[in-house]
Amino acid sequence: MVSAGRRGVFSGVVQNMHLHWKHRELVKLVVNEPDPVQLQESARMLEYESGGILVAIIPSSKGQEIIMYRGKNYQRPNE
Repeated sequence: MVSAGRRGVFSGVVQNMHLHWKHRELVKLVVNEPDPVQLQESARMLEYESGGILVAIIPSSKGQEIIMYRGKNYQRPNE
């Protein structure tokens, strides 16, 4: 599980996603965004920047959770 933090989506979140994807196919991000439009925008931005596939956005006790799949032919980007 990765937290998006107060600043929203930034390069540290995407890097943590790639580190998590080394060993697992799915990553769950916890986002504290009450606005559904902004939440959807953040999910699409994560999808674009990470190269992953958005699976679902679900509510939880900690906020909203964005679940991303790394894809079948995943290759970690060069840094």
